[in-house]
Amino acid sequence: MCQAEIEATLPLYGAGTCRSYRQGHNVHWITWTRYRDAPRRAAEILAVEATAVALYVDGGLVVWRHHHPECLRAAAAPYANIQVVPDCRAIVVDSGGVTDWLWCTAGELHPCGGD
Repeated sequence: MCQAEIEATLPLYGAGTCRSYRQGHNVHWITWTRYRDAPRRAAEILAVEATAVALYVDGGLVVWRHHHPECLRAAAAPYANIQVVPDCRAIVVDSGGVTDWLWCTAGELHPCGGD
């Protein structure tokens, strides 16, 4: 979960603070444990539009979705080291020793909730 997400006060998709662990929302610790050592690929964030993020990975374009656009915009900062874990569609952002995992989806983004 990124700092913007923690400090968010505006409702997302009609909900308050998101408690969902579906793809495109928060990374559950079990998911993180399973994939933390999985192979990663260097990536570049090309654009963020609403909940969509366009990534340049392995010479091609990938479009994923994440429920919190501010986290995607923060990840696009020029000083951030961006990697992806393709097996679970995670964007891993290292920005000066702080690492955030943005768990994305390639499909439909479900509303924030408590599942």
